Amino acid sequence: MRMISMLALATTLASEIVAQSPTPGRVAWVDGYREARREAKVKNLPILIDVGGPNCTYCRQMDATTLSHPAVVEMINSRFVPLKLDGSRERELVNGLGVRVYPTIIIADPQGQVLASAEGYVSRDKFQNLMAGALAKLVSPEKLEAMFAEASNATGEGEIAKAKQILKRIVAEGDASPVSKRAANLLAELEGRNEPAVAKEEPSPAERPMGGAPGALASRPITREGADGWSAELLGRVLSDRKAGRAVRAHDLAEQIKVLAPGSTIEADAQRVIDDIVRDPELLKQVVEAQSDRLATLLLQAAESCLMQGQPQQAVYFLERVMQAFPTTRHAMTAQTRLAQIQGPPGLGITPNAQPK
Repeated sequence: MRMISMLALATTLASEIVAQSPTPGRVAWVDGYREARREAKVKNLPILIDVGGPNCTYCRQMDATTLSHPAVVEMINSRFVPLKLDGSRERELVNGLGVRVYPTIIIADPQGQVLASAEGYVSRDKFQNLMAGALAKLVSPEKLEAMFAEASNATGEGEIAKAKQILKRIVAEGDASPVSKRAANLLAELEGRNEPAVAKEEPSPAERPMGGAPGALASRPITREGADGWSAELLGRVLSDRKAGRAVRAHDLAEQIKVLAPGSTIEADAQRVIDDIVRDPELLKQVVEAQSDRLATLLLQAAESCLMQGQPQQAVYFLERVMQAFPTTRHAMTAQTRLAQIQGPPGLGITPNAQPK
């Protein structure tokens, strides 16, 4: 029950992150698709695409409400590379992205892998949850490199079981990144095998570039039929990951299916996988630890974002949330050190428990 409560806490805190720190202003839309993709890679930030049309009533409503709310504007500008596309002018590109409905929001990582999407008008609360969910799925290269270094040290010290556990997590969360491949090779050596720890699967529709738009995001058709077909392939990956013991990735992918195919038999199958993981204390522990680690990292990033915006009181709030929610962890130690740096000598006028207005 405690672990399930921690999952609920993670969801609540993730929502709070995007709800805090309201600042006036407008979304700083990047000019051009290629420029947005380039900037996303350079800054290592996810890209947020808003696709609409000149005669789209719901697009105008969303611009005037959701996309004008200070909290949403700040979150987009600080954590994403935002791009607005006019479907009437960028037909080839929009078709390549699989967009069929205006407005459509697509969030992808710097490499172009879709993290989240939504069709039609999206309210502020749902938009904030959409952004928080996408950010929670990001795994930074720095984190993976640190994990690989830890696994290497454990190997050198003869702690093979510990090293293998860390390497399996890197392989599960790093997909096809360079550090994930190194982890797979080292894991294969430790397990006495010659073949890679995880064979490279044939790319799914979500991993293949769409035709008709050079350099388009690795996306999927967002029609009902396309979503069902893609979800079916995704379910196969969920079952494969679950069978291989990759509980964290299986859980994450199953949650994506619930969003893509609500009310379908595929969603029911995905829910059964989630229920199966939740009932297993060891697997649930892995999921909770992964979610907690992601959320703690997100809170620390939110604090740094507040500092960059000249809002030290709000940064203090996020840092204290890390210390309260994740005590005795390396994240709490980082938060404590950063908090001491912000507060400095007495008399700076920063209230430690101040919450953002």
